[in-house]
Amino acid sequence: MSLNLITDPWIPVRRKDGSRVTIAPWQMADDSLEFPDWPRPDLNIACLELLIGLVFLADPPEDAEDWQDRQAPDPDRLRAKLAPLAPAFNLLGDGPRFMQDREAFERGITDPNGPDMLFIDSAGGQTARNNADLLVKRDRYTALDPSLAAMALYTLQAHAPSGGAGNRTSMRGGGPLVTLVDPGKGLWSLVWANVPDGRAAKASDLSWMRATQTSENGQQVFPQSAHPVEAFFGMPRRLRLVIDGQMIIGAAQRPYGTNYAGWE
Repeated sequence: MSLNLITDPWIPVRRKDGSRVTIAPWQMADDSLEFPDWPRPDLNIACLELLIGLVFLADPPEDAEDWQDRQAPDPDRLRAKLAPLAPAFNLLGDGPRFMQDREAFERGITDPNGPDMLFIDSAGGQTARNNADLLVKRDRYTALDPSLAAMALYTLQAHAPSGGAGNRTSMRGGGPLVTLVDPGKGLWSLVWANVPDGRAAKASDLSWMRATQTSENGQQVFPQSAHPVEAFFGMPRRLRLVIDGQMIIGAAQRPYGTNYAGWE
């Protein structure tokens, strides 16, 4: 099983006429689309961040004038700009994996954390052991299809709450509080309105394309030592998805993911 998050259609979207379709990211530049259509609001807001981040990664406006000139959707241009980045966006496989640690430490694990751990409102291990998960029950998700797993993985990395010793929070300080400008004209205008000015990044600028910058002994990553795109693709958690057949059945985790400082 494989899923490439650049070339394959995997994002559910609602059209302006109320119909639904599954798109590849380059198809966000389609004026008929309205909003992501995941089954959870936190996944929808994180999906918007992902799409904004992809445009900032591949083809950001140079300045305000360039932003103004390029407001009209251009899916062919976006597809061409994203295509060279596809090798960095495989969800599974032996090479680099999207938003996952380079070290394959999931191998040999017979009892991984369930996929529930990928959702930011899930009960933690201690809460479950103390039988204190009264409002959000454990084991809500026994397996995830690859698309849902990819979106949950991104959401966790982008909005990671506190998770015990060594498990870092996201740049957002541990919650899905995001403010976006919405012109009210559909998906593309929402995405484009929030893309920062800047310069395109390379695949090698993405955090999972190199050895994990861990935070043992107090190491931190500051804005001046990384491409600004890391604000959209940071990795505070060291994770590896675990697959069984066609489904994601869990995730392995190690502590001391990247600790970001000064990115506010």
